[in-house]
Amino acid sequence: MKKMKKTTVLLAVLTMASVFFASCNDNNDALNPAPAPEAAFKAPKYILFLIGDGMALPQINIAEAALNNPAFKAAYNAQTGTASLRSSIGVGELNLRKFPVTGMASTYAEDRYVTCSAAAATALATGYKTTPLP
Repeated sequence: MKKMKKTTVLLAVLTMASVFFASCNDNNDALNPAPAPEAAFKAPKYILFLIGDGMALPQINIAEAALNNPAFKAAYNAQTGTASLRSSIGVGELNLRKFPVTGMASTYAEDRYVTCSAAAATALATGYKTTPLP
């Protein structure tokens, strides 16, 4: 009787262990495809470097909010005398949000937060901050 109880417990432990180890395998090729090889990367033909002076995410968000506001559209159309902002425009994104690759950079000077355009352009072009002349 004692031997049968030990055998049953051992069998239960082995069954649970095998189920546990079998479920730990994450080799599911359908859900985790192999990464593309580096050779498949195609360099872009063109690179557009757009510099929005004083533009960051808050400015982009407020532009989208304004363009999707019916009162803003009505005021803009009345001021310009056109219907360029159609009322059919709904909540959406600016086209610049649809770019496949974007980046952000802080361009303050090396020794101060208020900078000049030369120090900002140097930071954008080279990745190094500089000290503007007084």
